[in-house]
Amino acid sequence: GYEESEMIGRNYLELVRPDKREEAARFLGRQFVKKIENTYLEVPIAVKSGSDVWLGQNVQLVFDDKGDVIGFQAVSRDVTDRRLAEEKLRESEEKYRELSIMDGLTGLYNSRYFYKILDEERNRVVRYNQSLTLLFIDIDDFKIINDTYGHSFGDSFLCQVSDCLQEGLR
Repeated sequence: GYEESEMIGRNYLELVRPDKREEAARFLGRQFVKKIENTYLEVPIAVKSGSDVWLGQNVQLVFDDKGDVIGFQAVSRDVTDRRLAEEKLRESEEKYRELSIMDGLTGLYNSRYFYKILDEERNRVVRYNQSLTLLFIDIDDFKIINDTYGHSFGDSFLCQVSDCLQEGLR
């Protein structure tokens, strides 16, 4: 969105989104100091409208006749759509990972995750010669609660028990 006259003479880092400037400066600084001729960097650039565009940049150092670094040049591509898709995928993976180890109703870990953690804790106990406490909790006659008051009430009851457990235990 900038005119050519608005870009000439500006420091590249001014265009990088403020929260990523230091990271970009370190990346480019390392490239300069170590004289790494070609690198690849992805940074969000704040465009004139105020939104961000992620640029994937192939960055090349520019050398003078003596071999000293005097600057860099870059070929940039808009990778915004890909970055947004990757972020959605990460969020989706996290959601499904959570769903795969947690009970949807109570928010407690399910049996699959329980056995994984139990195995890890057992190994830790053996490795460090420590003790392990395992607590089994059973809600007596829970079927009667469901049959008498309905499954909706039973679900609510389970959630209350879950909340008590989560507050009292880590």
